[in-house]
Amino acid sequence: MTLLAIDENIFIPPPLELYSKENLSHLLVPLKTSHPGAGLHNFGVSCFMNSALQCLSHTTPLANYFMEGRHSQQCKSQKFCIMCQLEKLSTKIIQNPKQLVIPQTLYKNLHKINPEFKSAKMEDSHEFIRTALEQAHYQTIPHTVKRIPMRTEATSIIHQIFGGFLQSQVKCGKCGHESNTFDPFLDISLDISKCNSLDEALHKFTKIETLDEDNQYKCEKCKEYSCARKQLTIREPPQILVIHLKRHVGEEEQDEEEQDEEEEEEEDDDDDDEEEEEDIDLDDDEEEDNKDLFEGNNDDENEEEENDDDDKKK
Repeated sequence: MTLLAIDENIFIPPPLELYSKENLSHLLVPLKTSHPGAGLHNFGVSCFMNSALQCLSHTTPLANYFMEGRHSQQCKSQKFCIMCQLEKLSTKIIQNPKQLVIPQTLYKNLHKINPEFKSAKMEDSHEFIRTALEQAHYQTIPHTVKRIPMRTEATSIIHQIFGGFLQSQVKCGKCGHESNTFDPFLDISLDISKCNSLDEALHKFTKIETLDEDNQYKCEKCKEYSCARKQLTIREPPQILVIHLKRHVGEEEQDEEEQDEEEEEEEDDDDDDEEEEEDIDLDDDEEEDNKDLFEGNNDDENEEEENDDDDKKK
């Protein structure tokens, strides 16, 4: 979302709500479906889109909202509307579970969901669901008013289901003043490198960071530079939390892994060198034994020659 960092006033209920949390409670009733359904048609490289659509169409509060048909009844857009398309798609999937659903309109309009998306090309599923939710969020905001207060904008049906707020707190090391900023989100990205569970990844996400040395913090209260403590936490969790698991390795961690691998290779090389030295020592011993054996054979031959000479003299 493009909402900017804001203060705690965002948590005060606005005078006008687009969709109240009280109305959200009846959308949390489990879906009444007999079985999962036939699925979605794959256009060859549309599995990234289909997997995201399957998730959205089976998200209980969103699916119940679509089943009510409230958006299509109010929408006046003559252009492509992702909320209208998601509503049609979810309704077909839930009401006709034995029928294969073909999301052709969505596939043809991928570039309208995200300008970087192109048909006949494999894209990122997380990027699709993120931009799709952002587009859906803005399409639930009335366009009759030029400017809607930020607190009101944060009450759209999409934000009421998927939206939450992150809190970034910096504590001054000198005066102890705490500075808090809040950012809305529709999903969070968790680094799962060296993590064995989701809990570990969440602890890593909220780990306290120390601002020191070249990255000292200038306090807004005492106006002094000091070492500070920074922490990111989830101030207000959403009804449905979308988590993106980052499997790629960062540059710093990659460098550390490469360094560890190099050290292991060096240790292996040292072990190989020691083994080669042992082999060399064994070869030297064998050469000495062979030399002694050869010299012994020569002595025997010399003795035989001397005996032959004595016999001839006799």
